[in-house]
Amino acid sequence: MDADFLTEYVHGRHAVRDYFERVLSEGAFELAFAGCPSLRRQCAEHLWSAFAELDAVPRTDSLWANSNMRPTFTKLRDFYRSLSTEASNLEHCWRSFTIALSAGDLDRFKRASEVLLCAGQLSISDFLRASFNLLGVSGWETDELAAEVPRCAGLVDAAKIQLKLVVESGAADQAEWAGKVLRRFAGAG
Repeated sequence: MDADFLTEYVHGRHAVRDYFERVLSEGAFELAFAGCPSLRRQCAEHLWSAFAELDAVPRTDSLWANSNMRPTFTKLRDFYRSLSTEASNLEHCWRSFTIALSAGDLDRFKRASEVLLCAGQLSISDFLRASFNLLGVSGWETDELAAEVPRCAGLVDAAKIQLKLVVESGAADQAEWAGKVLRRFAGAG
């Protein structure tokens, strides 16, 4: 994020909505949702809700101790790391999914994805595309995660269909990644 804007934001010269708009236009969020326009729109709404929830936390709360008292993506990530990703609160789960994908947090992404897939809230194609994008955001290999989550959600056959389509018609890097995930399914027996 532009250093001048961030300094102005921390000093109260910009609203939380302005900061949020900058987060949406940054490379990490764009990369996280590349090729998923409807998921991007949906997750942008969840991200705004997360920022609004964070902003509503009283500044006397220990969350704000030793901070600039402004909702930032880092503070948002810390706040949601402490919240549950249970099926009983799908809204928080969607927010965690969005934050984890944008931040490259593989463990949090995995937990939130499992819940959302099992609840029928997230399509297998959007999950797989997001898992591929997570590779670029995090820098960590995601093929194991992309095989494990559908297995836990009972969606291996649906995942295989989507992955075979990517292998046949995807860009070289996507096809290679999809092939790795398919091999993981085959290796599991």
